[in-house]
Amino acid sequence: MKKTLNFLRRSLGISLFLLFIIPFCTPVQCESIMDETVSRMGKLCETPDFRIYYEAKTENRCFYGAKFEPGSGVYHGTPHDVSYSSIPNTIDTEYFWFDSTLTNDVCERAEISEYAERSGKFRLYNWNCALKDEVIEPADYENYIKNTVDNIASDGNDSLLVFGKEFNINDNFTHPESFIKLFRYVADYAHTKDNIAVVWAPNNVGSVDLRLIDFYPGDEYTDWIGMSLYVMPYFQGSKAQTTWSNSVSFVAGDYSNAVIGAKVITDFMETYNIKKPVVITEGGVGYGEMPGREDYINGFEYVDWAAQQLRKFYYEIPRVFPQIKINVSFNHNVDLDFYRYNMSDSPELYSIVNSAVSTPPYIQGYPGFSPVEYPEMHDIEVKDSLKLSAYAYEPKALYLNVKYLIDGVSLYETMYPPYEFTLDSSNLSEGTHTLTVEKYSSSQKLDSKDFKITYNSKDSNQTVNYPEVPVFINGEELISDQPAFIIHDRTMVPMRAIFETLGAEVIWDETNETVTAKKNGTEISLKINDNKMTKNGWEIELDAPAILLSDHTMLPLRAVSEAFGAAVTWDEQNRIVNIEFI
Repeated sequence: MKKTLNFLRRSLGISLFLLFIIPFCTPVQCESIMDETVSRMGKLCETPDFRIYYEAKTENRCFYGAKFEPGSGVYHGTPHDVSYSSIPNTIDTEYFWFDSTLTNDVCERAEISEYAERSGKFRLYNWNCALKDEVIEPADYENYIKNTVDNIASDGNDSLLVFGKEFNINDNFTHPESFIKLFRYVADYAHTKDNIAVVWAPNNVGSVDLRLIDFYPGDEYTDWIGMSLYVMPYFQGSKAQTTWSNSVSFVAGDYSNAVIGAKVITDFMETYNIKKPVVITEGGVGYGEMPGREDYINGFEYVDWAAQQLRKFYYEIPRVFPQIKINVSFNHNVDLDFYRYNMSDSPELYSIVNSAVSTPPYIQGYPGFSPVEYPEMHDIEVKDSLKLSAYAYEPKALYLNVKYLIDGVSLYETMYPPYEFTLDSSNLSEGTHTLTVEKYSSSQKLDSKDFKITYNSKDSNQTVNYPEVPVFINGEELISDQPAFIIHDRTMVPMRAIFETLGAEVIWDETNETVTAKKNGTEISLKINDNKMTKNGWEIELDAPAILLSDHTMLPLRAVSEAFGAAVTWDEQNRIVNIEFI
């Protein structure tokens, strides 16, 4: 441990080392935490990855029900005063600082007499803190805190309040206990406002000798999880700092990658079972050094590098992390900062951002959602076309090639994320085929994935074996002689099994081929091969009709379950459906 600590001291330099160290732990504890951090980050950065996705209609596969959370897709924005000229924001952001001089004896309570009507706009407020050596007693700032929250609520916007952003950097908070106490105080009052949700937002790679869990206030105090996420050519803007420890600890240099940087936070959430939507509170890709620095060249020397990193940032992140529902681009240059982040200064980089956020899964207005999602690929049946994409990561590799093959015949390859390819009927004959997707670095094949593709044209009467999928209701597997299956990205379940498990009375009208189910005053009705469902007299359009299969009536799972108040989620990793019904 001492060897690691001393190595980082030498590589970072004393001043840089102190910048990223928070001295609330003892030296032995700090060494232990730092050693664990370097080991964990090294494993993260050194582990290759390759995942294939297909485009499907939205089913809200990753939805937590948080305040202002879209069912699917990503809101995009910038700070309100540096927005892109031709890219409209779906969320604007603002910054202000906690003023520790405004105690109750100098700040009077100012009640808001009138609140604006809801504006239909979405705002993210960053209430930042620089309280390194201060111990704040929240009650001493009651007037100031409540006045600030009232002012945010009174503007009529739907608002995310990020309090103490980047608390895990030395100048912001020294003591976890002080931060948690202050955060909870702010959150408790913010939660009295129906147009404010609270965000807990560390820097994705802050101080190396602290644990994020020591600063976590608890699930009940935060609605969203946030992160600052920056991708830069070199740690601290210096080639001299490009040691292995620095590069992996701060996901920089050869290991720079937005997906790996975001995974630091999503892995933390998975470890501690934190199930919240995620917002990138600010982020970007550095593409040139800023004037005024000793090693300044021209400010645009990393544009090609940044272009590929931007594609990863804007295309790969929404596929790998559908829980990331907001992406705020910093889009600003700060004097004497290490790198430029204003994409508008570079036509090439601006074009990449513009193209990305103009198409799904990015949402074009607030409130809204994306019409499509990107589940991980599996054996599948297709009738028309199948839009494929991929996430490819190899340590130290900026450019990778992804190749698509059908039955061993190469159809397409590309080196640009998200590695999209549309497989259409011209590539397929009736029956089952093998789709192979390969990952290359130069000419070396690094990984390969195979999937069964069953092509059944609209005019074909052949029998197709649809992929089966287990369904669990309140933790118990749904048992039926006809398994649930997936067709056209929709999960179909046997009528009687699902309704009886949900505790509904089932009536089958054979003459009209109509099924009716009743439970606790709710009545729904569906007709075979009709894409409409009636609930208590109201007609609801379905994206998949009820069908007859082997004398079983099969119903679209999500529609009928949610009609009775059940929550339906898709577990992509285990490929199962979970239904929670109270």
